[in-house]
Formats: sequence, C-alpha cells, structure tokens
Amino acid sequence: MNCKIVSEFIAPYINLELSDETHAQINTHLEKCPNCKIEYQAQLGICRLLSEKLERLEAHQGLKEQIMKKTIGSNKRSLCFSEK
Repeated sequence: MNCKIVSEFIAPYINLELSDETHAQINTHLEKCPNCKIEYQAQLGICRLLSEKLERLEAHQGLKEQIMKKTIGSNKRSLCFSEK
C-alpha cells in the first residue's frame, strides 16, 4: 500500500469503517512510514479534540429509532463520535 492510498483511508481507518484486511494493511503501513503515521496522529488528535470539546445533545427517541432502522446491519463505529 502506498502513501497516497493510506492518506485517503486514514479517516475510515480511525472510524473503524474498513474491512479487517484493509485495516491490517494500513496498520502495517503506518508502522513503517513516519510521514503517514504523523498524518494519522494529527487526524486522530482532531477527532479526540472534537469528541472532548463538542457539546453532546441528546436526540429524541423517535430520531434514534429512525437512524437505527436505516442503519440495521451496519457495524460501523466511530471513535470520533462514540457514545460515552
């Protein structure tokens, strides 16, 4: 995997949206490439900062149910905006 491809997949990598195989390939690249690792760490830092600083608003139950119906079968999780 090259740096251009890894750069495009850093956000999905952080958000755990990639297949196990692709995640592993990017992880291997990040271990070997200091430039990509710096970019990854920067994006991860932004996600963490946003997660800490943004005010969390509670969605009403009807909205939660609508979202769940539309995303059934999706196992995507976001480190940036995970529930506390």
